[in-house]
Amino acid sequence: MGVVTIVVIIAVELCAVRAESSPRMHNSDEEMVRRILLALDDSDECGRALPLTRELARGSAASVVVLHVREKQVCCCGEPWETPMSCSPDQLVEYAVKSLRSAGVEAQAEILNSAGRAAESILDAAEYFEADLLVAGWQRKHTLGGLLEKSVSQKLSERSKRPLLLVP
Repeated sequence: MGVVTIVVIIAVELCAVRAESSPRMHNSDEEMVRRILLALDDSDECGRALPLTRELARGSAASVVVLHVREKQVCCCGEPWETPMSCSPDQLVEYAVKSLRSAGVEAQAEILNSAGRAAESILDAAEYFEADLLVAGWQRKHTLGGLLEKSVSQKLSERSKRPLLLVP
């Protein structure tokens, strides 16, 4: 079991403990996660981040901003991201928002355009929406290009000033 997998399990268990605890157990409102920013693309990792974000939001009564940073015109998603199908970024974000809302989570969609600045756009959005937690998929790059250029998740982990949960 990898380090990130353990972190994900701990986050889910922490969420379950918070959901069961009384509001009086919290020392201040600052401890609470009130807004989660879910950075979403068409990867399997982000597909796994959606149900985790849903449970974290339900456990802490947080709202979720589902963000997709558009770097290409067409993306793919599946049901749930395992079988690719053609869709637009709008459809991808709409699917995630509907999934969250059907679980009783307040959610909104945001799509931004970026020319090679996805990590910076995500971090700017986290600041703008005052996210208490940033959730994203953690993708390993196994190509030569991946050795030369950092992934979006690597850039997020280095630059984020807010708590960050990367889902493998």
